[in-house]
Amino acid sequence: MARKKTKKETQEETQEETQTIETVDVSIAQQNSTVDDANDGFEDWDDDDLILPRFQILQGTSSKLKPGWAPGGLLDTLSENYVQSAQCAFLLYRKGMVLWPSSDTDDRTGMPLCRSSNRITPDPDIENPVCQTCHKKVGPNKYMSVCPSSKWGSNNEPPECKKTYTLLGLELSNDIPYPFFVTLHGKSIKSVRRFLSYVRSIRSPLYGIKCELSTTQETNARGTFYVVNFSSLTPTQPDERASFKALYEQMKELDLSRSIQRNDEIDEEQQSEQYVGDPTDFDPNTF
Repeated sequence: MARKKTKKETQEETQEETQTIETVDVSIAQQNSTVDDANDGFEDWDDDDLILPRFQILQGTSSKLKPGWAPGGLLDTLSENYVQSAQCAFLLYRKGMVLWPSSDTDDRTGMPLCRSSNRITPDPDIENPVCQTCHKKVGPNKYMSVCPSSKWGSNNEPPECKKTYTLLGLELSNDIPYPFFVTLHGKSIKSVRRFLSYVRSIRSPLYGIKCELSTTQETNARGTFYVVNFSSLTPTQPDERASFKALYEQMKELDLSRSIQRNDEIDEEQQSEQYVGDPTDFDPNTF
């Protein structure tokens, strides 16, 4: 069972939740937008036209590996650009749920049986969801399981439906930040939670920290696989922070279900290496 938080821990979390993010002047953001022609030719543009790239960890059995590409690298699924690591900052993240076929079935398509990008309702591209409601929101950042596949068992058996973390990031190797999604699950969730907990502990907005996104090789009885790694953490500079805040304001309402396309391939290693975690919602003390 989950450890009950102390009064001091609860007070500290409350203080963090009510913390005011530093106000910045967004007028200096987006230095490339110095003229009034940015919308020329885009008069009929709406959010349905937006396609953002997604970074995918290439496991050793991925069919997307090409000659010269080492397992554990990152693939931009839109441009098909391969890198071993990327300099990034992250704007926001959302938690979701995914239900994979059981390992004793013949389903190797990589498609989940069910998926929710917001933990509340199944994504619209899921044709036959297990349940019409995954969780019910019962308070600030508090959710109650509704779907049987998302509930812990009477003997503390983990849910069939597993957690996912989808992050909206900026790749920073070029002069203009390049937005992308990355959806993480399985063993990588432990790394995500450590990274988020660190940023939270120093009272920084998520975009206030830059990092190197790469992978680490792990091996167990099931074989060798790669999990995400956040390293070389450094604070963003004032001009970067202003630019990133402006981008955050523009994209904070974006539908993150766009980040997982219906034809995504999910490697078998990541399906089998699910992170169990605990029955509580986000708690920095539980990794």
